[in-house]
Amino acid sequence: MRREFRLTLWATLAIAFVLELLLVPAILFWPRFEDKLEMLSSMAPIQVLKDQLGFIEQTGVAGYVLAQHFFKVCSTLGVLAAALLASPAIAGHSLRGTLELCLARPISRRRMLLERYSLGAFALVAPVFLTTATIPMLVERVGESLDQGPLALCALHQSLFLLAIYSLGFLGSCCARNPWVVAGAVLFGGLVQLALYMVETATHWSLFRMSDVPTYIAVYQKHALDPRLWIPMVGVSVVSLLISLAVFSRRAP
Repeated sequence: MRREFRLTLWATLAIAFVLELLLVPAILFWPRFEDKLEMLSSMAPIQVLKDQLGFIEQTGVAGYVLAQHFFKVCSTLGVLAAALLASPAIAGHSLRGTLELCLARPISRRRMLLERYSLGAFALVAPVFLTTATIPMLVERVGESLDQGPLALCALHQSLFLLAIYSLGFLGSCCARNPWVVAGAVLFGGLVQLALYMVETATHWSLFRMSDVPTYIAVYQKHALDPRLWIPMVGVSVVSLLISLAVFSRRAP
């Protein structure tokens, strides 16, 4: 298990590094973006982008940072991270032929599965909170200020969104024997949902509506999560994990 802990630590640090690498220049670019916001809004090629820029124009630096960090970076790259973390959890051992060795360990299948689920979930959500904690310090560099408390709630909402995707991928890993099939399915589903979000007539059918700019602005301004969103996301994660436990308890190497 020590190897898994080390891999989880490195994955956490790598994801956090990438998120921070994208966050820092985005925030430092805010003054120039603010100067060109009206022009960019008029030039936006599709209505969805016009709406996003309109929200930023109304809310200023808060809307800009929430859009850049959560919607643009964490939501999109988070789907990739969720796919890569969840898909090999069980199916990877099956592909390598090492699942039987794992099952021979003197621990219950339930404990083994929960450990693997928890490690992947930690590597997925910890970077979101770590990078979000640096936002107040970064926005001070451009003469602005944001409150840490509401930002942490936004990070929590983002984490619940990503955990729902991760949990579905983890369930797929428990059922499949090839992790690349699971990863491909998660990534393809994410791309389809993102494409739907960009189409004006289909945008409301996209799951990314649960993690878009207006959603995070509402969380930041109200200092509270929306139960119409977080309850379904938690429900998907819990149900997926319970089914994963049931499937894995009967799985043969």
